[in-house]
Amino acid sequence: MALLDAIISSSDDAIYTKSRDATITSWNPAAERLYGYTAEEAVGKPVAMIVPPARAGEDVMVLGRILRGERVEHYETERLRKDGRIVRVSLTVSPLREGDGTISGASIIARDITDRHAADEGRALLAAIVDASDDAIYAKSRAGVLTTWNAAAERLYGYTAEEAIGRPVAMLIPEHRTGEDTVVLARILGGERVEHFETERRAKDWSLVHVSVSASPVRTSDGTIIGASIVARDIRQRMADDAERARYLAMLEDYNAIIAHDLTEPLRTIDGFAEWLEVRGGDSLDGRAKEGIAQIRAAARRMHGLVEGLRQYARLGAAELHPQRVALADVVEETVAALRERISEAGAEVHVGELPEIEGDPVLLGQLMQNLISNAVKFRGEAAPEISVGAYPDGVGRWVVHVDDNGIGLAPAAADQVFGLYQRLHPREHYEGEGVGMPIARQIAERHGGRLWYEPCEAGGTRFCVSLPAARSTA
Repeated sequence: MALLDAIISSSDDAIYTKSRDATITSWNPAAERLYGYTAEEAVGKPVAMIVPPARAGEDVMVLGRILRGERVEHYETERLRKDGRIVRVSLTVSPLREGDGTISGASIIARDITDRHAADEGRALLAAIVDASDDAIYAKSRAGVLTTWNAAAERLYGYTAEEAIGRPVAMLIPEHRTGEDTVVLARILGGERVEHFETERRAKDWSLVHVSVSASPVRTSDGTIIGASIVARDIRQRMADDAERARYLAMLEDYNAIIAHDLTEPLRTIDGFAEWLEVRGGDSLDGRAKEGIAQIRAAARRMHGLVEGLRQYARLGAAELHPQRVALADVVEETVAALRERISEAGAEVHVGELPEIEGDPVLLGQLMQNLISNAVKFRGEAAPEISVGAYPDGVGRWVVHVDDNGIGLAPAAADQVFGLYQRLHPREHYEGEGVGMPIARQIAERHGGRLWYEPCEAGGTRFCVSLPAARSTA
């Protein structure tokens, strides 16, 4: 009997007993650890104190089976700890018998399976995520044999899981890509991860599928690499879109060439001929003739400006971005230096606050800031221009950069109009320009995945805000 007591006391499983009326009659140290009650707190109390209300009927059913002489093994359920937390347990319940065979109660062995249950749920959730993924996800052994295959892999390559698992991954590799796959596998078995590797794979119908592949080592709990997991994304649509974009850009280049020659050249001819008339006529021209020639030349120059603005706008849409980590403070400093003469002539003051690092194209960001700051200088009132450049984080990984001024302001109804190509809000004789600066600025913001907008200032003037991506972490 002493040996039995020692075994029960040293068990890692909670072992306790209850009478026919469900009163706890014994309680070992593991039961104290599992449920939080000491033996003094538990013995003599109803076992219902560790049964969640939602499981009460279930516990009555188990007790009924025990009182009929049955044994219940590895029954998974939930129990309630003293601190109110729910624990997941596996129960084995056996009848307790007197010497004459009468059933006087039940003995319960409870094993905590909370961690195992959470792990099972985690694996089930992971499996559901993998199966629901739009990307093909599969794994292969060190020997190159497929070991898993999700639904997206079936759709991408045409093989069902039954057809794929157990077969060599080489069935997906086109002949001209075998050497490439050998190199990638060697890197994986060396513990590396290969990301966004664009290649081709062979589908069941023998067609070639263009994919972007990411591959990672699969490790055992001790770190041994036993194979590779592969995520393959179908990039055929993206490649088709890229081809269409290339066709569009080529057409745009042709269009720009036409603008450069077929429109700009006649304008130069008109301006040159008007200048010849002005010189040839000399003093023989009356005032009306001179005014007419001046208007012709002004119109030609204005038309040339419109054409050049259109070329810039079109070229920006086709330009390739060269994103890098950019200190916006340096960009603004260079912009102010480039505009120094214009700023000085206007008697303007430019105040620059603390500015962040941005992920963007430094040339286009310079053009953006030049457009915003020069606009603030140009559309001034009677007071000397006061211009402020600042920034604040938007909380979702981007910065809002703002340029404020004390100028003539902008009516809220015209806030969208200012971003329209060739849209002028003021007479040409009051403010120069062709109405392309702000559309170009907005296009630069959009090319960086952001937007440009106007906000009214309470004290008058304008505030233009642009959303730009924060520089990526170098960690």
